[in-house]
Amino acid sequence: ITVQFTIPNQLLLITNMSIQIRRAIPTDLPTIVEIYNEAIIEGGYTADLDTFEVTEKENWFQITNSDPYGIYVLTTADDQVMGYFYFSPWRRGRAALRQVAELSFYLAKAHRGKGLGDMILDNAIQLARKKSLRYLLAIMLDVNLRSKSLVEKWGFELIGTMPNIVQLGDDIAGQFILMGDTYIKSPSS
Repeated sequence: ITVQFTIPNQLLLITNMSIQIRRAIPTDLPTIVEIYNEAIIEGGYTADLDTFEVTEKENWFQITNSDPYGIYVLTTADDQVMGYFYFSPWRRGRAALRQVAELSFYLAKAHRGKGLGDMILDNAIQLARKKSLRYLLAIMLDVNLRSKSLVEKWGFELIGTMPNIVQLGDDIAGQFILMGDTYIKSPSS
């Protein structure tokens, strides 16, 4: 495996497959919405129950993709979006919390289980540090153990639970809150 990272165009080379992470542009929004809708339909990844039309996410895209936060996409060599991550403010407007952001990430089902989650976390942590975001929060459903394990591998620690607050159809779930310090870059053993 050959791995190469450069900033701002982070690039990971795995054998002959090239993957790039770049800032999302408006033409990425349909695929971002498609990936998110896939997670909603699949269940267990988000507390949203109803899928979205692209037009319903345009305002979210514009607000979330503004500095110092941003939306970032993982693309193939031919610029096909495989997944995305974004930073959003924790308690928007509270200046004393400006070094804290929530990190959210989604991969298309076809691209899960291939190590891309590690690429997202590695690059998100590097990018957060460059943006002076010291702490990242990952808030997820307690049934999403795969994502919990991933962020824990990257040094995030469980700092809170909210049991039984999410009504997913006939099922009830809770939420985990995990926090990572961007000064810790390497995954834990």
